[in-house]
Amino acid sequence: MFDNSHVYNTLHEIAQAVGVNTKKVSFLLNEGIIPSSTKGENKHRRYYTNDVFIEFAARRLSLALNEEPSGMKVFSHKNISKEVLNGLNRGGCEVVTIINQKGGVGKTTTTVNLATALSKLGQRVLILDMDNQSQSTFYLMDEEYNNKSILNIFKKYADEQSIEKKDVSPFIVSSKKDFFGNSVDLIPSEIRLARTLEFMRMLTSPEKILDKIIATVREDYDFIIIDTPPSANLSLSMSVYAADKALLVTKADKFSVTPLKATIEEIDILNRNVDKHIQIDGIIVNNFRQGETLQQKFMDDIIEIHIERLDLPSSQLLVVKYAGSLMDSVQNDGIAAIEYKKYPKEGIRVSVPFYEYAISLIERKK
Repeated sequence: MFDNSHVYNTLHEIAQAVGVNTKKVSFLLNEGIIPSSTKGENKHRRYYTNDVFIEFAARRLSLALNEEPSGMKVFSHKNISKEVLNGLNRGGCEVVTIINQKGGVGKTTTTVNLATALSKLGQRVLILDMDNQSQSTFYLMDEEYNNKSILNIFKKYADEQSIEKKDVSPFIVSSKKDFFGNSVDLIPSEIRLARTLEFMRMLTSPEKILDKIIATVREDYDFIIIDTPPSANLSLSMSVYAADKALLVTKADKFSVTPLKATIEEIDILNRNVDKHIQIDGIIVNNFRQGETLQQKFMDDIIEIHIERLDLPSSQLLVVKYAGSLMDSVQNDGIAAIEYKKYPKEGIRVSVPFYEYAISLIERKK
């Protein structure tokens, strides 16, 4: 739960950890086969990775090659290529809704960093911003999308009582590609979304509308991540109904844990009243300061909820440690923590819980 993975930051170090020569490990890093972050240019480029990324890459390669080599030995295989990994059965699309009825707990931070993690791990990812405050939109794009957002898609549905892929695709935008060619798609939000959704209440089964919209583009993605508003409204009900999995996000304090319990109750009520069962898949605790007595008290409450109330394995309780102003800095720069070039080691360390959950999602796919 509290990960202190060593960050490897030289080709020699990574080569020793992987068990191949520096030329081979350079190829593995440049192709994005072993996920990493980079700093510098050309001959002076440095790669940063850790055991979580390396072990995941080894497991994926073993599966993709469909042969005996396992563990670090797989990196010596002569037929390694990015195409081999791309040939893996993706297992269909899963929709993950990021949720807590309280604001300021890190839902948008979790959305962006989880989506980035999945993208760097070779997945096709779409973020759907269902918060009228447009937090994910501003985080990734740093601009407004008035009259070219999810709002337009809802209006189209309201007018015609149906929706097709051609009505959705024009409102999907892509983030800037990273060094490895990875990017995340986004359907933006805007401030007028809340008012429009109030009118949607008059339609038949309004909580199902977002699910119908997602169905039009589902085959284009491996994961769709929904960022939600900090309130119990139609946007939240739609986002939960559309989910295959709900990921709870909180901080270890009184003002976050109480709404966390209310959010669980809200999902239970929805499950009782609709023809779909939404699975609560885990909890991410943001901004945790280990050693603080009061935070530890509320962490104990969260652990009890996780184990006793939700009956989830410990591996699905992820803790993002306090990192000073790092998260504020990356959000201001519109990047995920792993892309923080100023302090790349710290960026990777903060990113590890998001990658652990992303890896868990990929490996548990049916």
